[in-house]
Amino acid sequence: MRGKKSKSTAPTGQDFGNFKFKVAEVDDLPVNGEILITPDLVICLNLSGQLRVEYDLRPSTFLPGQVTVVLPNHPLIGIETSADYRALKLNISYEFFTELKSKHLSLSFIRYRSNPCCTLTNEQASALENAIRLLDQFDSLQIPDKDSLTLKAIEVITSLIDGFFTQNNPSEKVRQNNNERIFDRFYTHLTENYASQREIKFYARKCGLTPKYFAGIIKEETGTSASQWISNFVTLKAKSLLSYRNDLSIKQVAVELGFSDQTSFSRYFHRCMGISPSDYRKSRRDTKQPQ
Repeated sequence: MRGKKSKSTAPTGQDFGNFKFKVAEVDDLPVNGEILITPDLVICLNLSGQLRVEYDLRPSTFLPGQVTVVLPNHPLIGIETSADYRALKLNISYEFFTELKSKHLSLSFIRYRSNPCCTLTNEQASALENAIRLLDQFDSLQIPDKDSLTLKAIEVITSLIDGFFTQNNPSEKVRQNNNERIFDRFYTHLTENYASQREIKFYARKCGLTPKYFAGIIKEETGTSASQWISNFVTLKAKSLLSYRNDLSIKQVAVELGFSDQTSFSRYFHRCMGISPSDYRKSRRDTKQPQ
């Protein structure tokens, strides 16, 4: 197994109005130990080898012949890959994801959050790979109504994945109960407002509930308190910026995360992590030094 920087082929992509897609073939995704919180919907077809990750802070292994759906703004940490790891990755922008969710992903959205991987047959994997590569070819084609055709191609891909998940897991009932819907609304609002709102009452109001009732539902549904979800997301963002944005000072990181000043950010981070932001950044730099 290994943990090196990705040598992925350069991604291609298109911008059409308010959405964007990118296709890339990768052999090490993502960089070992990096916290990846992307606003994109990420579809990853594993062509060979294995990738071990933490997804939503839970361990998971992506195996050959699986398609993996990583939802927008859900944290993913790469741990290690096998030497023969290869995958075909499709990123779809958040704006277009919201449209797809209403059309094709609504029934299985909760399933992708709890179980992002699906094992495909050889025929299914081949069909999905061909569909993604065909979408990639649109980048260089000069054809009439290119925008519309690209939209339809992405809809075909997401519809295929939905169908494969349902077909390959016939005993799995995908029902989103009221508590799950409340959590999904909470998580969406959290990813959009974490830099300005860190109070439970704000998210309870967004979900149309009293803070006490809202907090009880989140705890019951996930086993984690709403306040812990908020602090976990803020600290994950902070750790990512401190680790990989060396161009930002601690003060600038604080501003990026919506804190009024560096002192309040440092206190918040230390309370959650037991270490100061500067010491955390130093520890990350030390671990990256060549041995």
